[in-house]
Amino acid sequence: MANTLTSLAPVIYAAARITPREMVGVLGAIRRDFDDKGMAKGDTLKVPVSPAMSVASVTASQTFTAGSDRVASSKSITLGNFKEVSWNLTAEEERSLENSQSAQEIFRQTVEQGIRAIVNDVESVAWLACYKGSSRATGTAGTTPFATTLGDLTAARRILVDNGISVNAAECSVVIDSAAGVKLRDLTPLQKVSEAGSSDHLRQGVLGDLFGFAVRESNAIGVHTKGTGASYLINMAAHLLVGGTAVTVDTGTGTVLAGDIVTFAGTTAHKYVVNAALASNAFSIGEPGARIQETDNDAITVGADYTANLALHRNAAIAIVRPALQPAGGGVEQMTVTDPVTGLSFLMLRVVGNAMTSYYMRAVYDVSVVNPFGIATILG
Repeated sequence: MANTLTSLAPVIYAAARITPREMVGVLGAIRRDFDDKGMAKGDTLKVPVSPAMSVASVTASQTFTAGSDRVASSKSITLGNFKEVSWNLTAEEERSLENSQSAQEIFRQTVEQGIRAIVNDVESVAWLACYKGSSRATGTAGTTPFATTLGDLTAARRILVDNGISVNAAECSVVIDSAAGVKLRDLTPLQKVSEAGSSDHLRQGVLGDLFGFAVRESNAIGVHTKGTGASYLINMAAHLLVGGTAVTVDTGTGTVLAGDIVTFAGTTAHKYVVNAALASNAFSIGEPGARIQETDNDAITVGADYTANLALHRNAAIAIVRPALQPAGGGVEQMTVTDPVTGLSFLMLRVVGNAMTSYYMRAVYDVSVVNPFGIATILG
């Protein structure tokens, strides 16, 4: 019994190599180098965040004064997803497959679909975390970007640059859905080698790098359904200052959800992304916060539903993905399977029961945004 999974290893790894795959651009765009931290489900990893510093004038003196105090903060990542895919075969079904000489092929295809399902779920978790943890947005809700120009991409680049991000293709990506990908590929400048600077897009379908972004696509990107909030006003005696992220409100009705796009009467040009939903008459927007000082009783407008494409720096979000754990013994066989496309690893189990064998593929994972200022949303 102990040799069964080992003998199936060639079939399992063959399945991993040729798994049909939806696009998983978000996972390729964020950090995944925390996978070896040995965290257990429910454990929390704290990532230190150094505060911003200010410049002061120097006054000549024979004595030194103490340097300014700095209070570092931290962002927490809690490993909350413990997921699996599973299937079973009765002894009679196994015998039937063996007689038809299709047992290994059916098993290979089943492993393919298991890897596919878990990777897609991790990608979805990553997309949800990133768009709900974004700083600001550009574009028009309900309109696919890149219909006629690359303006939405350059506007997203400006958001990141204004936030202090150095945009370069080694560290920054734009992740779009297939609809935006079609529009981008159809743009005339990319169809002309003389203007695009390369024939890769035209001859091979490779989008490559644009304005310092590696262009990726993701099947997980979908529509954010906005909250029902209406008629809210800023309630801040000291106003919403530049750099502020906490927004208290008065009057108004309905919900303001994480991921909603809000504008304030004083700065309608800036589309802020809500990172923490309205609760106890307050919500928060993504760092670096308000770009312009707001005034008490400025009206708050919640934007429309939109498709959340992303422009982001690799260090904006962190993904932790590792195989699940299973105690040895108890008649349970186990091995680790690594997906060569994404590099994600899963625990595979084989458990023999009463006239039935069950198989499981399990992973523990989560994604957290630690630097909201490293993400801009491109509305679609």
